Amino acid sequence: EGIGNNAMSDFVSEFRDQVLEPVRHWLLELQFPSMTEYQSIWIQTLLDVQKASVSIGYLFYLTFRPLCICGMLLIRYLFQKSQQVAIQIWKFQSSLDLWTISMELAFLVTLTLVYFLKRYIHSKRYIPRIQLYLKKKQQVVIHNCMKLMDRIAQTSSLLAALLPHVLYVVLAVALQFTYYGRSLTRFLSVKLPTIPLLMIWLPSIQTILSIAQFKYWYNNVHSRQITTTSSSKSNTKISSTQPVPPESLQLQLQEWLMYWIVCSFFTALSTLLTYLPLISGLIFPSQEDDPNYYYSRMN
Repeated sequence: EGIGNNAMSDFVSEFRDQVLEPVRHWLLELQFPSMTEYQSIWIQTLLDVQKASVSIGYLFYLTFRPLCICGMLLIRYLFQKSQQVAIQIWKFQSSLDLWTISMELAFLVTLTLVYFLKRYIHSKRYIPRIQLYLKKKQQVVIHNCMKLMDRIAQTSSLLAALLPHVLYVVLAVALQFTYYGRSLTRFLSVKLPTIPLLMIWLPSIQTILSIAQFKYWYNNVHSRQITTTSSSKSNTKISSTQPVPPESLQLQLQEWLMYWIVCSFFTALSTLLTYLPLISGLIFPSQEDDPNYYYSRMN
């Protein structure tokens, strides 16, 4: 038992000398603060943060005080003006008779009904249904016209090419032989800017829309090509075929190109004839018959 106690005391003294003493020495080297010092520093830090927050708040107050004052003055000015406008509107409405007030109420009720009717039509999808119905009917009419043109083309291709122009000439002559037809055509061509509207503005808008559609298609195809090229860099061979726009878009652009060629030709020809003294007097005896007269009305 004595030998065991001596061994235990030796182990404890050896553990204290070799483990505890180095640990205590390392802790003293790290210089951990005492709890009192740590508490005092935390209190000082909180006080400094409070002072800094107050200083920052005062800085923001000094910076944005002019803007806040301007905003308050603007709100006060708008409130006063709105009061004056409301008083003037009230005085104006009070001076109106019962019939005018009832018409105003009817107008407001009509606007409200139109708004709710628009929402109802949009919810029931009436407009897309009507558009689809008209498109189907248009396709049926176009199909019947194409069948008729094919039948005529089997007999004579020249007659099939001239048929739309012949129908137009027959309709124009029929209108000229009636009093109301002559009055209508003269009113549309002289009193209203129908010729520049049909010859310039509507084709210009349609041409711009066609070009925008082609540009949209080209941008989509180009972006897809860039994506495909970047994702297939490992391929040794890349197809060099250029994308082709849809056939309908090609035909649409070709038709508008041919229209502008024909329109520019006749416009240049009519302008040239107006500069020839004898011919201009025979073809355009009055100012209203001069084609340039309608273009001058546009400006």
